[in-house]
Amino acid sequence: MQIVPPSTATGEFNLIQSQAITGLYNPSGLARYYRQRQNAGRSMGGTGMGGCGVRVIGHSFYKGYNQSTYRDTFIRHLHQMLQGSRFQQNVVGGVGYISGRSGSSSWPGSGSLTEGIWTFDANWTTGAAASINNLRCTTTSGQCRIFMDPINYPIEATTDIAIVHGTEAVLGTLTWDLKYAASDTGFFTAGTGDITGTINMNAATSGGVFNFPAGLAGLTLTKTQPFILQISRTAGTIYFEGAYFFNGDLTSGMHAMDCSRIGAATGDATFTNTDRLTATFTRGCTYAGNAQTFTGCYIIALDINDCVQQIALSSFKTRIAALADQVNTDSSNNASVLFVISPLLDEALAGYAIPWNSYKSAIYEVASGRTDFCAVASIDDFIGDPYTAAAVNKYEAVPFRWSTDAAKHPTNEGAIGMAAYIASILTL
Repeated sequence: MQIVPPSTATGEFNLIQSQAITGLYNPSGLARYYRQRQNAGRSMGGTGMGGCGVRVIGHSFYKGYNQSTYRDTFIRHLHQMLQGSRFQQNVVGGVGYISGRSGSSSWPGSGSLTEGIWTFDANWTTGAAASINNLRCTTTSGQCRIFMDPINYPIEATTDIAIVHGTEAVLGTLTWDLKYAASDTGFFTAGTGDITGTINMNAATSGGVFNFPAGLAGLTLTKTQPFILQISRTAGTIYFEGAYFFNGDLTSGMHAMDCSRIGAATGDATFTNTDRLTATFTRGCTYAGNAQTFTGCYIIALDINDCVQQIALSSFKTRIAALADQVNTDSSNNASVLFVISPLLDEALAGYAIPWNSYKSAIYEVASGRTDFCAVASIDDFIGDPYTAAAVNKYEAVPFRWSTDAAKHPTNEGAIGMAAYIASILTL
């Protein structure tokens, strides 16, 4: 066994490195997750045993910025790899993915609309047009919708839908509408779809709440028919973060949940809630007695943007520690945290006043104080710690092709490489 090398900035952290997987530190911190992933299968009586969720809290590398289609993103690959694991035990299982990628801020958006891409009109406020997360509407009838086509893309088959939303300290009414359609017909008037309903928001509603409207359960027709799900504002102020589309039994299967944002950092001010990231990512994901909330592992991958923004190391450590502790509390000490260190695809970060290595060391330090439920997986270590231009360029070229010099983000190949690395840890 090896020890994480001492950091000249913060001292030695004594995290044991896995002999099986390069870059995995303190694998015993995943013991809680490892002890419950068998719940992805079914009992001898044929009933689901609760399922096992993995939630990814990260930035653009994990959201899918720079990938060709939604199906080329990290989260989609991770979901498929988990679904194909032996822990799934040949059950259909709830796929549990969130579609959170928008084609454009103006309808009908750019590119193909049959790839799980949300499009929305100009009546929403959003921090980044490239991200559907935290759409906010206050005064007009904002609309956004997604077209799902299980005929041409079987992975888009859906049997249940969870709407993810948040709110300010004001009242608001969100209207959802499901319409079956042979092709993407664009926006439609709320209330004319096959199924419709409302979600009332108020000051007590935290961000990141998952709402399973009764009318959206048991959508067996969507296995063979394309459909459009539309979200619109009908009163007050509403937040809309996205929607999870499940396929199969919610009480079984490996559920890979996307809670990432383009541009996410520990000081993410996307929400006006005081407790922004925590409210968004953990309060709606607790062990509340519902099968769909059984999350065995939270992946926290916040690092690159903190380095770019030069967030003070003390603040960075305080914030990621708070997120880990929130997971521990919300899960009643039942969930594990896997801190993921992103691959360095821009060598300039190594030369910043607070260099990239300092943020890596900070992550190790936080994990070292929580070894009973935290592990660290360094994709950066896995690809050899490329800190110079020559080293980074090596991974931009054949045979690796993890990135391009212009994008500084994972390519399609990089995204699947990242997902395969993390899946190998989660399926040990």
